[in-house]
Amino acid sequence: MLASIRAMEPFRRASSTTTLFKNLSSSDQYNYQGDTEHFKVYCEIPLGSVGANIAKAFLESCEMDYNKIASFFGGITPSNMPFRIFLGQFPQRPAGMMNVFHYSCEGTEIFVDIMDRANTNLNLIRYLAISQVVEVFSAAQFLKWGCYTIYGEALSRDIAAELYPNESAHYATSAYWLNSDRLNLINSNKYAYDDFAALGCSVLFLYYLRHQLNFSWGQIIANAADTLEETYAKLTRSEDGFLKFKDLLLKYFPLGNQFSGSIGNPFPIQTVI
Repeated sequence: MLASIRAMEPFRRASSTTTLFKNLSSSDQYNYQGDTEHFKVYCEIPLGSVGANIAKAFLESCEMDYNKIASFFGGITPSNMPFRIFLGQFPQRPAGMMNVFHYSCEGTEIFVDIMDRANTNLNLIRYLAISQVVEVFSAAQFLKWGCYTIYGEALSRDIAAELYPNESAHYATSAYWLNSDRLNLINSNKYAYDDFAALGCSVLFLYYLRHQLNFSWGQIIANAADTLEETYAKLTRSEDGFLKFKDLLLKYFPLGNQFSGSIGNPFPIQTVI
């Protein structure tokens, strides 16, 4: 017999004036679908067999994803385990916001919007859930990757994209910075959704560290600092990170052009010696 669980009031991650989710769907009743060592999965009752199939697919992959993320964070285990994944259909998000949320950076109750039940994208659902799992690990490590900050949001998106690279274009932010004046926006860790150009710059810079300079996620995460400039300096013993990053992108993404909003990770970029 399936168990039923009622969701709590949705998490409001924001400044006092910003609400990312005002409410859940018209039904906040969920049926238990199954579990693994680190996850329990629930579906909104109206999703029926569609929800059951999504849950089954998620349960088949979640432990492999968990183990990869845990390795990036040095093998730590977050508190309040296991993760509880709630699958449902939720209100439309504002542009740029991801179709997933949890109550706090430490919150292991994660609500994932399946969006189109007639054409379900299983890997997109996995990508969304994993982005929030990364935020919980970031909170458990208690360094500089808080989920409410640009750096924490950028890290969660980039690691989710590492596991599901074909899905990152759905929520790509790179073009916000590429289509701007390209100021140095990695020297201030702002609130995550106050400046999409800064978020795009941070997403790109973390891609640069990982895929152009070939530092591992473990190295990048362990060298957290007040700014991504400082993280670069700790990793490379150099202080020219932003200039090299900007100059490399200028060769392939000329300033003044307008680039597609779906640009994700452009690295590695071939350099001429």
